[in-house]
Amino acid sequence: MFRSATKIVIAAFLAIVAVFSLTSATSWAAEASTSSGTATAPANLPAAARADDRPQVEALSPADRGLLQREIDDTISRSEPGGVQVSSNEIAWRGGKVVMVLPLPGVKQTPPDSPQLQAVYAKLEGAARSRGAAVVPPLPEADYHGCPRGDIVRWYCFYENRDWNEIIAGRRLQWSDPHCDDLMDFADWSFAGKTSSWVNSGHLEVTVWDINVHRIWTEAPNSLSAYVGAAHNDEARFFEACA
Repeated sequence: MFRSATKIVIAAFLAIVAVFSLTSATSWAAEASTSSGTATAPANLPAAARADDRPQVEALSPADRGLLQREIDDTISRSEPGGVQVSSNEIAWRGGKVVMVLPLPGVKQTPPDSPQLQAVYAKLEGAARSRGAAVVPPLPEADYHGCPRGDIVRWYCFYENRDWNEIIAGRRLQWSDPHCDDLMDFADWSFAGKTSSWVNSGHLEVTVWDINVHRIWTEAPNSLSAYVGAAHNDEARFFEACA
């Protein structure tokens, strides 16, 4: 009788241990599966950021996505009113005619423009065609380092770091419209004293001045520069773009 009771107690104990072990193993497997999968966008991000499914963005941790969003919010708050978040790292002003692209936290190469931003470019191209704008001459074959160039709408881009942000990731700020009668201030887009390289993919001539309104360089149409030089690095404050 005593032996039977002992066997029953031991059997019950072993059953409890087995259930506990199975539960622990199942829980660990679930956690491992979650941690090894692609990070999902935090629910508190704006819709434009949550919809950004580029692999480089989805690979960011929730903490890095939150950090990037704070940078976006801070840039919009300190720039010309009317900034609209296009994706996780892109902002547009003036109906898409001014665009800023931010680097991803901890990522060496900023990914190509999002489909959302490409849609903005397409809308501007369509509007230009509807106005009867002529197609500009084709560009020579070259690497324009992420600075967009349409059949009609061409852009001039300013990069935070030398070599067009391709060695050290940085911000890119770009315009498409001419600004010949109004001196543009980089400070209105939180970009004063930040330019190290540039691309001009269009037909406009771009002139850049420092804070004392001394001309520091001129960009010919369809030209680029990997480095503005030590004397002018991070000195750009104003510019104009004239046909």
